[in-house]
Amino acid sequence: MISASSAPAFADAIMTVNGQKVEKAVTRLTFDGDKVKVAYGDNSASEHDMAEVAFSFSSSSGIDAVSSFGTLAVTVGNQLEVSGIAPGCTLQVFDIRGRLVAQETAVDAACIVEISHLEGGVYVLKAGKEIVKFVKR
Repeated sequence: MISASSAPAFADAIMTVNGQKVEKAVTRLTFDGDKVKVAYGDNSASEHDMAEVAFSFSSSSGIDAVSSFGTLAVTVGNQLEVSGIAPGCTLQVFDIRGRLVAQETAVDAACIVEISHLEGGVYVLKAGKEIVKFVKR
């Protein structure tokens, strides 16, 4: 189980579940496989499939501002196959704690990032100003 916590990290975040904005203040996230357990400031909690949950931030976070991930195609295995990127774009993979665990620079519109050395879990791929979360099994 992986946990991300502290209210300041989510202070400017807007959380949506299945596209519906959650009005409560998020104080803690815990990841268990493909599930996200969310604790709120009012001491309530909920659990959702990871694919149902999205965050957007109004200001910069530790990996720059979050934006939609609409033009890129990503295939996950022991390598990330990313297409739809600009040549020279830096691709970075962060673990759930925000540590940089892999990096590659795109030579053309497609790039492969080696992730076979990573354990199974939740990661974030940052390509330019776009990010996407993924699960390595």
